[in-house]
Amino acid sequence: MARKRMTKKELKQPDEILTYLGTLTKFLSDQRTKVAVFVLAALLLVTAIYGYRAFVYQRYMRENGQLWSIVSKIPENIRNETDKQQQDLIIVKSELEDFSSKLRSKSVQLFTMYYIANVNFRLGYPTNAVEEFRHILDEEEAPEVLRYITNLGLGYSYETLNRYEEAIQSYRTAENIAVGSYNKGSALYGMARCYELMGNMDMARKIYTDIIEKTPDYPDIEFIKIRLSTIS
Repeated sequence: MARKRMTKKELKQPDEILTYLGTLTKFLSDQRTKVAVFVLAALLLVTAIYGYRAFVYQRYMRENGQLWSIVSKIPENIRNETDKQQQDLIIVKSELEDFSSKLRSKSVQLFTMYYIANVNFRLGYPTNAVEEFRHILDEEEAPEVLRYITNLGLGYSYETLNRYEEAIQSYRTAENIAVGSYNKGSALYGMARCYELMGNMDMARKIYTDIIEKTPDYPDIEFIKIRLSTIS
């Protein structure tokens, strides 16, 4: 078989590559100081970026841990609280407010604000709680899980103040955000309860029925059935 003859262009390609490499080598050699400075600057920038991110994350973890150490002191029982539990709540509120003033992490600060509002509600200051809950919802950085529990807390606060229409709106917003049967059921129950208090039994029955049909594994489903039976 006759050997294919290479064209001039094909013969020239290896020489061109060598020429390019030579030119690049000479350029890097001539500019080695500038190149070294550029590479060093790039490395320092990358190190600074990752270093800052690590610092911010460590600060968040530290502050988050401090928050939960305070929150763990909140009494769990929210019905018929004793005088001692009330005093414990006052102490926790003071700790949370002092802690909030020193925070740098925005996320931890927003959750701290939620717990301050929650404690104010339990201490019998629903108007203060409303103001604090609404302030959280004004923050774009607030994550969905925080928006859910904040709307739920806002609903409870409005309900305590007999502002049922506003409470229903807050519960409805919470229900739209909610993930899982328990969370959806809790928001829907708040709405139904408000309609009952307003005397709108038709809407209350409808929502109680929705809870039973749409969230059958809601933990308090038997209680919901009892509520429905009492107004049917």
